[in-house]
Amino acid sequence: MAESGVALLRKELAAALEKIAGLEAEAAERAAEIAMLKAKSTEQALLRKELAASLEKIAGLEAEAAERAAEIAMLKAKSTEQALLRKELAAALEKIAWLEAENSGLKAKAAEQAVRLAVCDGPNAPSSSLTTYGPRRNAWRKERGYKGSDGAGSDGKPAPDGGAPRKMGPPQGHKGVSHCNKPEFTMKCGILTCPVCCGPLEKFDRWRKLVNDFDQFWRVVTAMIEVETGWCGKCEKYSRVNK
Repeated sequence: MAESGVALLRKELAAALEKIAGLEAEAAERAAEIAMLKAKSTEQALLRKELAASLEKIAGLEAEAAERAAEIAMLKAKSTEQALLRKELAAALEKIAWLEAENSGLKAKAAEQAVRLAVCDGPNAPSSSLTTYGPRRNAWRKERGYKGSDGAGSDGKPAPDGGAPRKMGPPQGHKGVSHCNKPEFTMKCGILTCPVCCGPLEKFDRWRKLVNDFDQFWRVVTAMIEVETGWCGKCEKYSRVNK
């Protein structure tokens, strides 16, 4: 009896030890799972920090992108303004070149006129070219007793009755021989843009004028000048070449 009781106790002890071993193994597994969960929790915390940092960086990049977009819009506006300024500058340079050419022509004409005045300063000079000849002529008339305190007269001849001098010019009804109504050449003065605002013109029209002048050989020549005019909608007036 006693031996059977001891054997039974041994069996129960062995079963208890086996159960304890199983519980210890299970506890070790649970501890490993807990350690793994802790590691995962730590990793998730790190990932959350990285995610927060990434979101903050994305927000900063979005703000920077908005600033860049504003800068690009400003640069586009400046580029458009610069294009308009370039067009205005090109128009201004074209106008300056035209004015310089016109100025050169006027200087050449003034120099030619000065040469004419120097050559024509004499008793046979036309009235339009008189310079110092006028005072000398008045002094000459005054010395010879022509009517007028300053010696100025009309035709260089005293009146027969001692009154006022005769009027200059041909008699009434005299047919002129120095002027011609048929032009030898035609000078066209065209225009495409407004000389004030450089804008386009429309409703073009032209007018003609006969001009008599002396050439380099002192021959009277007749020229037809055709001046073109156009309507400027911006200035609201007709414009023509200032020549």
